[in-house]
Amino acid sequence: MTAGYDKKLHVWNTVNSQTPTLVKTLGGHEGKIMGFDVTPDDKTIVTVSYDRTFKLWSRDSLDF
Repeated sequence: MTAGYDKKLHVWNTVNSQTPTLVKTLGGHEGKIMGFDVTPDDKTIVTVSYDRTFKLWSRDSLDF
């Protein structure tokens, strides 16, 4: 995953590939994303933004 000043989280597939493939782009923050993490059970992605919000993204709803 990568994130930054574009206010989006980009999820990449790097398994069995020489070149990473973009799988999904998650948007919804009004400010730049300052950090992200995945819960230990790999079911939720958490993003935190400069807009003073955090978002929880369910992996089950992301279709990847």
